[in-house]
Amino acid sequence: MAIYEPDLSYEDMRKAQHTFKCAQCGGNLILAWSAQKNSYMLRCGNSLEHEGVVPLGRDPEIQEVNARLRGGPEIMETTALMKLDMSTMLDRVDQTRFPKDLTLADRRLIAKVSIEYGLDPLFGELMIYQGRPYVTIDARRRKAQETDKLDGISARPATKAERQARQVADGDYLFVAEVWVKGSSHAFEGWGRITQKEIDAMIASAKSHGMKEDALPIVKDPAAMAEKRAEAQALRRAFHLPLPSFEEVIEGEFTEITSGKEAPQSKSSPSKAQASPPAPTQNNRLTQPQKNKIWGDAEKMGYTAEAIRLLIGKKWGLSSVNDLTVPQASDLIGMIARGEGIPAPEAEDLGLEAPLHENPDDSN
Repeated sequence: MAIYEPDLSYEDMRKAQHTFKCAQCGGNLILAWSAQKNSYMLRCGNSLEHEGVVPLGRDPEIQEVNARLRGGPEIMETTALMKLDMSTMLDRVDQTRFPKDLTLADRRLIAKVSIEYGLDPLFGELMIYQGRPYVTIDARRRKAQETDKLDGISARPATKAERQARQVADGDYLFVAEVWVKGSSHAFEGWGRITQKEIDAMIASAKSHGMKEDALPIVKDPAAMAEKRAEAQALRRAFHLPLPSFEEVIEGEFTEITSGKEAPQSKSSPSKAQASPPAPTQNNRLTQPQKNKIWGDAEKMGYTAEAIRLLIGKKWGLSSVNDLTVPQASDLIGMIARGEGIPAPEAEDLGLEAPLHENPDDSN
């Protein structure tokens, strides 16, 4: 049931809208006018029948991590995180939920960026995708709270007029979020959109990897993801943190190595040493299981097909995995497992607005 005046003043309703959510569905609260009661009312944005409100909390994923680590490490503040040395931060990275999915270069990059910007990878505040660092919405929320200037956050589905103004197609999800900062005369606004085309692309990607479709948040609850994107954009405008948001990774950035697919050959002329590599005999050619493992491990470790081609070209003067012998294929599998040939990206290659510096305590 809605809360009406005079049970709660208009000003208190406005504050509660930014700091509470529906106790039944977790949806946003909206402030609306009731012609029947001739007063403002505070209600669940999803259903007028829902009762009760609860304070805004952290995402369920973070609550799960907190429960799993209860009695263990706690989330750290920005100043403390920036004082950690590389070795200590790497230990924190190795305690994350999916450390086995990170390449050696990814681990070092996460640690480096976490120290530079005071982020806590242990609690999911920094993610790596396609070799680039992305900050999560939980990091932006914590950073905003640390300033003691956050005065509230609200988000809602876009109205019909707003959807038309932005030419949003039917089936797409569009949310608008507002972040209020103490001392500001207006809220900082952010928009979040999930397209049907993007959802379809993620479903196709999930199927190709043998994953369940509902395992992907963007497929399971696209409205919630659109809301997160809106909030992330609004928080970035209100509290500047010069890193792209993980929630804003969009269709077109999702690429994969297809098993057995070769990279296009370079148009440049090969050197004499590379022009005529000794062709393996049929009996000594790599086996299909070796080939499958090469491409499977390459995908897990973050190699592109071009990176594999460069690796075997430098090592044996070959241009295709198909030209490897059995011993060479075994060596390549070991090289991939060690992460050879994947250097950590430089700051300018990551699109960061602030340069990254080596930590003085890191002697490696």
